Amino acid sequence: MNDARGTAVEGTAVEGATLRNAIAAERVRLVAGRSTWWCLAVAASLALGEAVLAVRVSPEEGEVTTVADVISGALFGQLILLVLGVLAMTGEHRSGTIRLAFQAIPGRWQVVAAKATVLGVAGGVIGSVFAFASYGLAVVLAPSGLDLTLDTAAEWRQVMAVGLVYTVTAVIGVAVGTVVRNSAAAISGALIWMLVAETAVTLIPKVGDTLASWMPFTVLMALPDSAKIEVPLGAVGGAVYCVAVAALLLAFALTLVRRRAL
Repeated sequence: MNDARGTAVEGTAVEGATLRNAIAAERVRLVAGRSTWWCLAVAASLALGEAVLAVRVSPEEGEVTTVADVISGALFGQLILLVLGVLAMTGEHRSGTIRLAFQAIPGRWQVVAAKATVLGVAGGVIGSVFAFASYGLAVVLAPSGLDLTLDTAAEWRQVMAVGLVYTVTAVIGVAVGTVVRNSAAAISGALIWMLVAETAVTLIPKVGDTLASWMPFTVLMALPDSAKIEVPLGAVGGAVYCVAVAALLLAFALTLVRRRAL
């Protein structure tokens, strides 16, 4: 009995060490990739550019520029995080390096889990930086009379929610890339899901609007701007729901990658 227990503990320790090594390798790969920095530069430009436009271009009559408006540009980076997440897996399948990774880490699931962990954490940090940088720039450039002070918990939540949006989107991208494996098909499918399918659900008679309000990306987009999109479970419940969806998709991808042949 003691031998079996000791073997189980040793096996768990080995898997933990393997996962840590895989995470370290993925972190180096992410930082070293030129495409990563180009994507971040584009996302930063969109985020900061939208913040400038929000405070320097006069809104339509009767409308007031809000905190949600000045951070809306940061949400363009969500598309970039989705594509990066997909390419993290499909790129290795395309180049054939996934075979080497799976040979080095026989458990396989650690490879996918490491990519999701690194991209998810990096996405959360980057999203938060972009959101607060956009807000700070807007405050500096705001004309006199425009109050952008974060006076309420809801306004703080709007800014901080961008990090969660990036994290969840990156993890979903990794899961989709793991399941589909082909870059073109995975990216197309993920973008169609985000930009087309969730909106098209509203066309279903009688239940369309109800279903649309539960679509994951729709709920995600509502977190930084719940004034425009209603979240059935509220802000906190919507955040938990989105995290749960991403976790379920990743769990399915981890199970699939362990069972199927290369």
